[in-house]
Amino acid sequence: MSSPLAGLVLKRKIRRAIAIYRASGWRGLKDQTRARLLRWIRKDKTYENWVRQYDILADSDRAAIRHRIEQFAHRPLISIAMPVYNTPERWLRRAIDSVRSQLYPHWELCIADDCSTLPHVRSMLEKYTQADSRIKVTFRSCNGHISAASNSALELATGEFTALLDHDD
Repeated sequence: MSSPLAGLVLKRKIRRAIAIYRASGWRGLKDQTRARLLRWIRKDKTYENWVRQYDILADSDRAAIRHRIEQFAHRPLISIAMPVYNTPERWLRRAIDSVRSQLYPHWELCIADDCSTLPHVRSMLEKYTQADSRIKVTFRSCNGHISAASNSALELATGEFTALLDHDD
């Protein structure tokens, strides 16, 4: 059951729409509606607000998803191939941590370092391989660019499915 206030607001909106239609026709009504809608969306409906409201999993959601995954009759291994070259530490860490934080646990991250010259790259990759057995790394002896590095990462893959991940995604 709607409130009397909602009825008044609706009547006012209808009167406003009729006035716009009389003054500007269907095109004017469409343009004004679109402009008002965009202003309303921009006002408080940013992507960050949407994520906060709808895209954050509660602990109970995570538990339910993990339980559902355990019920899968088939749990394929997913190989994620990631070529790496001189990635800033911040982005490399974020890319690897994003894979490690997935709720689906049956993955392997296959990384090929394309002969990076920045020293933090090798040390970070070595630490990650020690911390998580699902992370495999190969260190190329010469820079072959993204195609060669991707192929080197794919050579490590043993999964049923393969995904590609850029080193700074």
